[in-house]
Amino acid sequence: MRLKEMLDKGELLAEKSSWHSLVLPDWEKSIVNLAASVYSSFGAKVKAEPLKYMNNSFFADYSRIILLIIDALGYYQLINYGKKELKNLLEMGGELFPLTSVAPTSTATALSSVFSARYPGEHGVLGYRLWIKRAGSIIRTLDMSPASADYSNLLASSPYLPKYFRLTTPFSQLTVKGIKVYSILPSHVTSHIFSKLTCKGAKTLSYYTIGGFAENIIQKLKKDEDFVILGYIDVLDKDLHVFSPDSLAYKMDLEMILKTLKNIADLAKKVGDTILVVIADHGGIKVSAQNVVRLDKMRGIVRRLKIPPWGESRFAYIKGESSLKEEFNKLGFRVLTADTARKMKIFGPTLRYPERIGDFIVIPEDSRCIIYPYRTKELDFELKGHHGGLLKEEVIVPLILFS
Repeated sequence: MRLKEMLDKGELLAEKSSWHSLVLPDWEKSIVNLAASVYSSFGAKVKAEPLKYMNNSFFADYSRIILLIIDALGYYQLINYGKKELKNLLEMGGELFPLTSVAPTSTATALSSVFSARYPGEHGVLGYRLWIKRAGSIIRTLDMSPASADYSNLLASSPYLPKYFRLTTPFSQLTVKGIKVYSILPSHVTSHIFSKLTCKGAKTLSYYTIGGFAENIIQKLKKDEDFVILGYIDVLDKDLHVFSPDSLAYKMDLEMILKTLKNIADLAKKVGDTILVVIADHGGIKVSAQNVVRLDKMRGIVRRLKIPPWGESRFAYIKGESSLKEEFNKLGFRVLTADTARKMKIFGPTLRYPERIGDFIVIPEDSRCIIYPYRTKELDFELKGHHGGLLKEEVIVPLILFS
């Protein structure tokens, strides 16, 4: 498949899912639907519908499935910056399709959706920062701590923690059926409450390097057992934020990851009865300090807020006076009322926690970021790349199949 053909496929999906200049999740061709297809192929009952790209029995032909999630591997970044290695992957039998991520295009929301096969509106992890009524505060979901705290896992002792989200995974169902379930995570996140919630029912393995990540998978491939492996690689996300999505660091790490995928796919093919599935949680765009909107410095807006904004800097939840909607419109943002967002099914067919999206949602249609610092170290915006919003570069992600 030529470069233009691959780009055209992404553009078709983006156009089909477009709303003004933004792209909404397609709940028939999203990473949630892909996860539902994988788990249901083993007989697990899941909330989301299977992917429309393929029939329900596609994955049922395999007794071993490796599902890899590459953080910040946008569809367009893959095609534009991974040309040589991507070509090698396709020549050895790989197939490439575009999918949509979720809303917001946040790692917390996307991983929760993939691991549970539930839509965001169902599981309730609706962004990096989230207003949790039971916790009485805005929390950082990945760290499970109040937004203003510098430490992680501070909510570990909360008696209500299991009720914050609906993160029931299908892994115990698979185990009962004799299917081993493994999650392979970076060593620095395995102790996090978020990881334990999203991977409940799976045996978690850790790694420090990409080589260690591959070794974990290779060892499982050599065993005679049926399994589902869920692997997560976060190095590209770090490159995106620190250096930008078109940086040399991003391109070099992308090349290394694609070469690693080729090695895993080679072995999976030799072993047989195994399919390798690669997706991403989100893409990303270039940002700069010049494009930051500091809400804390806008007294007219702050006075009309009932509580500080939460969500993402590119997908902000606002709770305050109705006049704020016009204020954000004047600043050039796309503004959605909570009721409109629900009717448009931006978070999926249901929205079980409506209070978590505030009164309305503010979404940039350009590269701007809305900042409201909760901690001293957030006062200086030093990111070179970001995500969370609904531009096509953030929403459209790849699906690579090696069968």
